[in-house]
Amino acid sequence: MKLIVKTIILLSIILPHHIMAQNTSKYVFGTDKPVRSSLFLGPEVKYSSLYGTDQLYGGLKAALLFNQHYAFGLSFGSFLTEAVADAPGSQGDSVGLNTVMMYGGFYLDYITSFNAPVQISFPTVIGGGGVLLLEKMEPNPVSGIQDERVVEGGVYFVLEPAVNLEINLTRTIRIGMGGGYRFIINSDMERFSDKDFSAPTLNFNIKFGLY
Repeated sequence: MKLIVKTIILLSIILPHHIMAQNTSKYVFGTDKPVRSSLFLGPEVKYSSLYGTDQLYGGLKAALLFNQHYAFGLSFGSFLTEAVADAPGSQGDSVGLNTVMMYGGFYLDYITSFNAPVQISFPTVIGGGGVLLLEKMEPNPVSGIQDERVVEGGVYFVLEPAVNLEINLTRTIRIGMGGGYRFIINSDMERFSDKDFSAPTLNFNIKFGLY
């Protein structure tokens, strides 16, 4: 009987510490904290291309994180830099058309935890977006301002998987960087194809939350 009592007491001491050790993340700065489900919000910047020219994309994502592994949320953003390509304008002549492009959708992520300050994540955006092709008009004779007119527009589906390396700076801040590919599907544009809008991406992101 005494052996059983001692065994129960010993297990009651060991098991909670064992369970807590398995549910603990490690950080670059600060002490270990218990794992919990949380909400995180984060800006991101992507380096990509359109028509073979370098472009920057800026976006924002928000998601619920479960068990430090599974994230479900939303992502949205647009290209920040001007992308110009030669294509037929409103008069049929080849002109430089400025491209305005944005996309977003459901944000899914799986994070492989190594019980260390670093881990690998596999984010994917599944959704859609829109694109406008703008042609510069003749400058206004009074104001001198050169307006733009829309010569073509379209919507499309987007699938953007990626692989990121994340660093847990603190319990509330993570930074990540990695690469992926933007697949544009069914853009239904006359002047450009899906391939013209699809391209590899390099990204840098920050996540603010409770981890």
